[in-house]
Amino acid sequence: MAKYLSENEVGYDQTELGFPSITGCHAIVYMTTDRLFGLHNYGGDARVHWMERSAALASFVSSHAGGAGRLLYGVCYATGGNPRGYGGNAPKNVWTEELAAFAEALGYGGEIWGYDLADSGIASPAYVLYHRPAGTTCVIQVKAWNQAHSVRGQNPSPNDHKMMRRNEDGVGYRLQAQPNVVTSVTTAGLRTVYPEKLRG
Repeated sequence: MAKYLSENEVGYDQTELGFPSITGCHAIVYMTTDRLFGLHNYGGDARVHWMERSAALASFVSSHAGGAGRLLYGVCYATGGNPRGYGGNAPKNVWTEELAAFAEALGYGGEIWGYDLADSGIASPAYVLYHRPAGTTCVIQVKAWNQAHSVRGQNPSPNDHKMMRRNEDGVGYRLQAQPNVVTSVTTAGLRTVYPEKLRG
C-alpha cells in the first residue's frame, strides 16, 4: 500500500511514495534494493537543519533494514523564484548540497538525481509521486495539488510512517507517532517527468 507523506512526515513503501502539497518543501526519496524511503522536508532552504534532519532520516532507514542504497532523489521548486529558498545565486548547486548532506548521513556515495518543479509548468503547490516498477530507477509523476483530491484517515502502519519534530531543546529532531495521515490521492492528471543527474 502506497504511503502519502505530508509536511515533515517520513515513511517507506516497497513501490510508491506520494508527496502532497509541495511548494517550499522538498520531496526526498532514498531508493534501496527493496524499498523507497521518503521525507517531506518542510520549509525553505533550512541549511542549518540539513545535518539534523538527515540524521533523523538515516536513523529511520537503519531501523528498518532497507537493503543497500541504489539512488537518491529530490523534487522541489529549485529555481524560477524557487520557493524552496535556495536564493538567486546558483540555486541548483545549493539544491545538490542539500541532497548531498542527506547522502552523507545515509552513508550513500552513489548517484543523486533531481527534478526541478519550476520546469513542470505547474504553479505551486504540486503533488509528486514516486513509483518504482521493475528495474533500478523510479518513475516520477507530478500534477497540480488539490486538497479536495485527497482523503485522510487513521495511519495504517504507524511504525513505518512517522512525523519528524524538532526537539524541545532546539537541538536535533525526533520521530514520533502520526495517527492521522493522507490515505489516498486521486491519480487523474498525473504526468511523467524526467529528472536530471545532480551528482555521480
